Amino acid sequence: MEGRGVEGDAHAGPFVRHRYLARRQPRLPNIRQVHLIPAELFASLSEVGFQVEAGDLGENITTAGLDLERMPLGTLIELGPLRSWT
Repeated sequence: MEGRGVEGDAHAGPFVRHRYLARRQPRLPNIRQVHLIPAELFASLSEVGFQVEAGDLGENITTAGLDLERMPLGTLIELGPLRSWT
């Protein structure tokens, strides 16, 4: 849902829903509407002893082969068919 996040997500809505921020600034705009995490992160975490799988970190979308941290603000990502990582 444009401007509100992923429908049905615990953090969807016009204002921030993260407990820490919502308590302090309940009318703060929700600027993080979709949470993306690279699948490569799970392998890195596993190497240092953490067992984390897709969905465990609250992400809406798990990507593969994209350098999300280097993408400039405003980058549009087109999504294709849904795939399961499990």
